[in-house]
Amino acid sequence: MAQEYTPTATPQKSASIGVDLGGSHIRIGTVDHTGSVLNFRREPYTEQAKEDSWALAGQIIATVRNMLDEHGSDLPLKVLGVAFPGPVNQITNRVLSLSHLPSLAQSDLYEE
Repeated sequence: MAQEYTPTATPQKSASIGVDLGGSHIRIGTVDHTGSVLNFRREPYTEQAKEDSWALAGQIIATVRNMLDEHGSDLPLKVLGVAFPGPVNQITNRVLSLSHLPSLAQSDLYEE
């Protein structure tokens, strides 16, 4: 007779954020611990963000903060994932090339 699995702990309530650095837009979504979408944004890169990786980080952070503030979520952030169309050296954690975001080339995303 097969045993039935019964989880003993309930999942901790938290939020996760996904960032997609596409060719012409940034897409950012937040989900809760159940996978329900809390918020989603699609916006073009600022001119500064196209040229400077710190400006890009600032744009992403400002957008995420606005999204969380607008939703009124007080859930702790558990995960932030970033996706982009370009190769990453798995040993050095450096982006090798991105034609639309040249300032990210050779950036160490793990350390920064």
